[in-house]
Amino acid sequence: MDGLTRVLRNRQHAIVERWCQDALAVYSSRAALVFAREQDQFANPIGHSLRTGTRAVFEALLDGADDERIRRALDDILRTRAIQQLAPSAAVEFLFHLKDVIRQELGSASNEAVCSHDLTEFMRRIDHAVLMAFDVYVAYRERLCELRINEVKRTIPWSVGRRKTG
Repeated sequence: MDGLTRVLRNRQHAIVERWCQDALAVYSSRAALVFAREQDQFANPIGHSLRTGTRAVFEALLDGADDERIRRALDDILRTRAIQQLAPSAAVEFLFHLKDVIRQELGSASNEAVCSHDLTEFMRRIDHAVLMAFDVYVAYRERLCELRINEVKRTIPWSVGRRKTG
């Protein structure tokens, strides 16, 4: 295990907590407070998906996981944000916040333990996760549009414009 991975694993709880708080910034301050406080997943599905999703994404990035594992980790967060109809940039912005949180956490770490090459590689993995997040988010938005179109089709009487015979 390289020095960066060791440092990040040691600080994982603090990093994920700060990152999750930053991810709530897309919501109003009142909503963010509720999402941060309420722990019940049924009373607070948004907060729960952010807490579990950010932890899963961070662990996947630390493990150097394949794209599918990262995509699964992003899934709940982005599905919720697609339903909320956030702009794509607002929906995936939380991933960029992870870079800032890591830099802040590493500011107090020993420079000897962290190789700049390892840090650059880890930041590249985050960038790749952002691209995947855009894809996942857009796929959910497309599904929602299809559902809306199909719902409209179901409500339109098909006899409109047809002549009665007989």
